[in-house]
Amino acid sequence: MAGRKTVNRKWQNTLWYTMQKMDISALEIQHRCNETISHSTVTRIRHMQYVPSIEIAVQIARAMGRPVEWVFYNQDAPEEEPDE
Repeated sequence: MAGRKTVNRKWQNTLWYTMQKMDISALEIQHRCNETISHSTVTRIRHMQYVPSIEIAVQIARAMGRPVEWVFYNQDAPEEEPDE
């Protein structure tokens, strides 16, 4: 499809799960982010159609009261730092 960006599938998020568990909407996250992120952007991130910038990821995680690495993660990243 013309005009669609390919999303990096290595990056995943728990946004859908967390929003359901907390019973909050994309609009509520928008309000918690002081209107700096649109609810449509939150929806695109939730459906993994868009990988957010670090700034947006941090804002969303803080708005949900969760660590950013809990909400957004790289599925190929090692769980622990390798010993040096």
